[in-house]
Amino acid sequence: MIKRPSLPLVLLVLFACFVAGLVSVLLRQGDDLPPASPQPEPSATTHLPIVNSTSSPQTTILVLGVDHMNAENPKLTAIWFVTFRLPGTNLFLFGIPLDAPVVAQPELQLRNLFGWSTDQGPDALFMQALYAEVPLSIDVILVVDEIAFAALVDYMGGVTLESGTLDGRQVIGVLELVENQPQAALEVQRRLVQALSEKAPNLGSTPDLSPLMALIPENAYSSIPAINVVAMISPLLPIQSEAIHIEIMPGN
Repeated sequence: MIKRPSLPLVLLVLFACFVAGLVSVLLRQGDDLPPASPQPEPSATTHLPIVNSTSSPQTTILVLGVDHMNAENPKLTAIWFVTFRLPGTNLFLFGIPLDAPVVAQPELQLRNLFGWSTDQGPDALFMQALYAEVPLSIDVILVVDEIAFAALVDYMGGVTLESGTLDGRQVIGVLELVENQPQAALEVQRRLVQALSEKAPNLGSTPDLSPLMALIPENAYSSIPAINVVAMISPLLPIQSEAIHIEIMPGN
């Protein structure tokens, strides 16, 4: 079972990694991508394996976006995998469209299986379907809602796109325009991540996260304690723009 403590550093990880990237396991691009872990026996009552990052050559973080953490049934808005392998400094991000078909039941989409609770975390069936799509052993599961994401955009100084610089609230508004178009939404997310990645070096080695602390746990969740997350990502800071790689899964 996955541990479910609070996360004082979830937002940093998200864009210390969310301004990074994961080259697709499916596309197999480049030698920097760590090999996939063996798939466990399926079970309707267990989540994906959470491995000890101190004994594994790779670290994989699953970042899930939802609309509102405190909703009775939060709506899934984003799926991103993040991975890196120390002592290297490259980070890889891979986005999955919400309408990706479930391998075992092609008539269903990943978003159809999503469920969330503060006690159990992401639903086990959703996690198993996601594993069939991207077979990586996960070290950390992070869930961030729109309020936290908007705050993070503001913390990073906004994002600059062709139309100008947008603050967090405006970014959420843009995402809402394409929320019913999974592939378009994923492309918008990719562009936002790319724009934020250009500001990654500004985080430095010891960013001050106090403005974000008030958002936890109401608007963010992690499957491991904050101290473990700090130890996991600290060797990567400061993040350099050239170490960031972003890919998205093509549509069907």
